[in-house]
Amino acid sequence: MEKYFLPENGSELMHWLCSKKAILCGVRCISSPKVRLDFFHAIEEKCRSGQISQDQADRIKTKASDLFEKLIQGNGEVPLHAPAGENVTADEMAERHKLTIGKHNWDMDRIETIVSNLSFLTKVPKLQVVTPDEGFGEILALEGYGVINPEAMKLGELLEEWAAESSH
Repeated sequence: MEKYFLPENGSELMHWLCSKKAILCGVRCISSPKVRLDFFHAIEEKCRSGQISQDQADRIKTKASDLFEKLIQGNGEVPLHAPAGENVTADEMAERHKLTIGKHNWDMDRIETIVSNLSFLTKVPKLQVVTPDEGFGEILALEGYGVINPEAMKLGELLEEWAAESSH
């Protein structure tokens, strides 16, 4: 979400994915409490380190709160729906992918996101998850999700890809 509020590689695509145009194209944005918490923590850290001013941080947090509330459908503290396929725990998924928990502190958080917030969508056609995190993207791809890396893909490329898929 930082890419939506701060000018960096991938910002253009994030703006479009969170726009009304994207919604009209069938894009549905979903977030989790963990993502929201991590986002606000990252903004505070950028402020503390002097990368952004307190005023800018406050404006971003206000706009982000509105965005999370209005545009991004969160799921509270429980899964959005019972999983459509196999019921797998985060520990089982970490073992399946031979993750070294502790080597990468984020591994279990990312796996928990898949298990708790995405697993019910595995039967949804054309499901794609937006992440610039290559490690998380690899796990998502192995679990059958499409991955959009906003740092590696331009909006035009994504729209062309979607157009090609819909013509088949």
